[in-house]
Amino acid sequence: RVSVQRIAEQLVKACLDWARTHEATHARLSVNASNIRAINCYMRCGFRVYGVEPAGLLWEGTYYDELWMMRELNP
Repeated sequence: RVSVQRIAEQLVKACLDWARTHEATHARLSVNASNIRAINCYMRCGFRVYGVEPAGLLWEGTYYDELWMMRELNP
């Protein structure tokens, strides 16, 4: 049985592989700062936080901070 966590990591890694084949040198993303599962998944895939946008996301009347994350893509 494959876990949702493993599927999410495989999807992220597939995107990173695609980016490498198109000669990208870095990958960047933003994530809701309260989405701990997503943050942990991205960190397991090599992403690190490099910034925060306070109140960067408005959802159903509530503002949420966004974390900016990146990782280098080695050839």
